[in-house]
Amino acid sequence: MPGDNIPSMFTNARGVNINGGQFNNVGRDQINSTNYYSTEPLERLWQLIHDVGAGYNSETRYPPPQCHPETRRDVLKLLLDWIHSDSPHSIMWLYGPAGAGKSAIAQTIAETAHDQNMLAASFFFWRGDPKRNNPRYTFLSLAHDLALSIPELREYIEQAIRANPRILQASLEDQFEKLILEPCRSLSRERRYRGVLVIDGLDECDKGQTQQRVLYIFAKALLEVIPFRILICSRPEPAIRDAFNTDRFRAYLCRVALDATFRPTRDIEIFLSSEFERIRTSPNYLHIPFPFPWPAPGVIYELTDKASGQFIYAKTVVKFVDDEYFNPCEQLEHILHPEIDLDPESNSPFHDLDMLYHQILSSNPRRSKARDVMRALLSGALPNSNMSTSFERTPRTIECLLFLREGDVLSILCGMHSVLEIGSPNDEIHILHASFSDFLRNSSRSGYFFVGDDEDLHGFLAYRCLRVIDHESQVSGGNREVFTWGQFDMFDHAWMNWGYYCSRSNLNDDVLDALRAVIRQNSNFMKLLGSYLTEFFCDEDPYRMVDMTEIFLRQAGVTLQRLRVNPSNQYANITQRLLDCRKGFLFQADQPISESLNDRIDGLSHCLISGRMMSAFLSGKVVSIGNDCSCTRAEEATSLLFLPCSESTFRNVYHIQFSVAIVKQVGVEVRKAKRRLSNLYRVLALCDPCPELLNLLPVVIAETKSRSHRDEVLKWLESSPPEYKSQTLPLIEQLHQLPKMF
Repeated sequence: MPGDNIPSMFTNARGVNINGGQFNNVGRDQINSTNYYSTEPLERLWQLIHDVGAGYNSETRYPPPQCHPETRRDVLKLLLDWIHSDSPHSIMWLYGPAGAGKSAIAQTIAETAHDQNMLAASFFFWRGDPKRNNPRYTFLSLAHDLALSIPELREYIEQAIRANPRILQASLEDQFEKLILEPCRSLSRERRYRGVLVIDGLDECDKGQTQQRVLYIFAKALLEVIPFRILICSRPEPAIRDAFNTDRFRAYLCRVALDATFRPTRDIEIFLSSEFERIRTSPNYLHIPFPFPWPAPGVIYELTDKASGQFIYAKTVVKFVDDEYFNPCEQLEHILHPEIDLDPESNSPFHDLDMLYHQILSSNPRRSKARDVMRALLSGALPNSNMSTSFERTPRTIECLLFLREGDVLSILCGMHSVLEIGSPNDEIHILHASFSDFLRNSSRSGYFFVGDDEDLHGFLAYRCLRVIDHESQVSGGNREVFTWGQFDMFDHAWMNWGYYCSRSNLNDDVLDALRAVIRQNSNFMKLLGSYLTEFFCDEDPYRMVDMTEIFLRQAGVTLQRLRVNPSNQYANITQRLLDCRKGFLFQADQPISESLNDRIDGLSHCLISGRMMSAFLSGKVVSIGNDCSCTRAEEATSLLFLPCSESTFRNVYHIQFSVAIVKQVGVEVRKAKRRLSNLYRVLALCDPCPELLNLLPVVIAETKSRSHRDEVLKWLESSPPEYKSQTLPLIEQLHQLPKMF
């Protein structure tokens, strides 16, 4: 019979499973045979994904991130309870910022679930791997895992591949439908398996649209009775958040934020204590004479505080200290005191952390704009003693500072939710981790994204504030009602602090050029100041303008103090111009004036010193700021409150000797009553040292009772021009001899 020869082909064979194909029994001469499906469907699937390495136990990921046994207990319990529960929430989104420990939690959950025979499948995305930074292999890998972890699914998955081998090259949607969803539907309810499918690092998958595509594919499973729950871990990127906010997920989604609720600070402290003890007792360091205790008291608290809930920081610290080729004690000192030069053979102690931050920033298509926004955020958070220098770092305010269009800041920061807390356009933006600030302020670590040290950042703000005043002055023409709220707040901040920022800056070329531009005659800045002074002289209720004038004089004063610290020819024209601006201005009256102008000048200086206004007012306008013509340099002009300008081609133009008025008023206050001396300390910042004021200072110093007042007077004296040295040195000595009771 034809079939009689068949057994001879498979003599003594056991467990033979033939799927298709044509076979020929070859006797003595070989006859061609064609084998169409010589491999199993699951084997063919494996051939496609064998080098992807996205599973929880893949060698590609070794060593994987893991939770320390004594940490993360609360969040791990929550997740495991959810896996075992009958909750209708079949998908969980665990989200948190970069470095918060999401991958370690995902890894620990996957390992624990595997030990409990509850792991259905896993896929760990990674941006640095071309096979794990896109979803090309995601559903193929998950299908292969499911076939192995749930034996009942294997035959259905294999049937799908046999029926249509091209499914392995089909769209993601079709792969999910045919290789995962349909096989799950085929399981009878009695054979339902309860487990978890773990997806980590979805934010590292290609672009936002691709991330949403993956989520929407998973959403199809939520309407089915699937034999597993889905855990997705990622940063809170906008595309992912927006997808989860849709109706597709609302009834099935549970969200868990890795925030302070889970006490990460406590866990980091436990981790650091345990790891430092392990290092101290390690055989690798038996030759090291560790001090006792090591680390010193307070060190673990300091490092924990620096971590800001960021496990990657703590793990990076341990990794750097635990280097068998270096002394752990010295390595820890490098962490605690980074100004100490590192061994030239040693890498940065924060290499891993730096790589993470570089990756986040470099993925931004508007890198230069992102760097400017980072500068604004860090400069706005600089420590200082001047409360007025703090400003709300909202998207709206930063847009006004940087001259960006409305909505630009949120667009620029779209991919940075892992390191920044970003809300609405009117909510302050917060940097989530102290280590991110450290990274941005260290040029060797941040490279292109370096924002500068304190002086650089103050210089950045000085430049931007001067630009804001100049630009908004031109746009508004002095009419503040045309400002948006953001422009209003930013303009006020700039006007109140430009000198403060200049005084603490490195006075780089940008700052100096901006200063020259705004204080020149007829600049928008000077025109606006002139309008304020005009309003003072011609308005019956000019208190607002007195405030703005006082602020200008004060800001010019602190700038002059900074310029005099290291005198340079580069600064000479700026210094002289600021001195002229503080001396006074030109006022053009509508008609000739006499003593009434004296009253008004007295009124301005009196209001600045005592806070009370005098009632005289005039008709006219301020035509320029600064008394720098020959008529004000004449000796007889040094004691006059005002005098006609002999160089002006217009009628009724007068020099207002503002500095003379203040000195005169200070003298009146000193002689009138010592109880009013408290007003005088702040007035010193409004005018420059001169013999008349210096002669009054012994009385003021004798009545100085607080450290802050002493420091104000001392700083003012130390900034005096060299020609007054013979008068200032004895006064400085008098200040140093004050009792140290305050």
